[in-house]
Amino acid sequence: MLGFPPAGSTPFGASAVSQILKFNGYGEFSGLLYHSPHSVMYQEELYPTALHLFEACKFLDHRPDLADRVRQCECVEDVTAISAGLRVFTRLDWGNVALFIVSNLLFYSPVSPVFLGG
Repeated sequence: MLGFPPAGSTPFGASAVSQILKFNGYGEFSGLLYHSPHSVMYQEELYPTALHLFEACKFLDHRPDLADRVRQCECVEDVTAISAGLRVFTRLDWGNVALFIVSNLLFYSPVSPVFLGG
């Protein structure tokens, strides 16, 4: 599994993913839309939505306790507020690595939407 870039590193360059991924509510990655009602499994943890996982990634490497707080949020509407309240603990380089991390989750890491029921 490919890990996240270390804090302070520049993930973009020759090895950066250059493919543009477009998806909607009906395709292969539909369960990873932030508003999808599907849970997402990542590193043997179940996240209620892809938004929970994205926001938790801001803390996952250095403050897993805070990532768990985001993951355990029961209401998707509250996830961004919780993450914003913890912003002083967000990776310092988040603005530089967020897109790299998303592409890493989509293309390299074992992330899968969990479709329950139906």
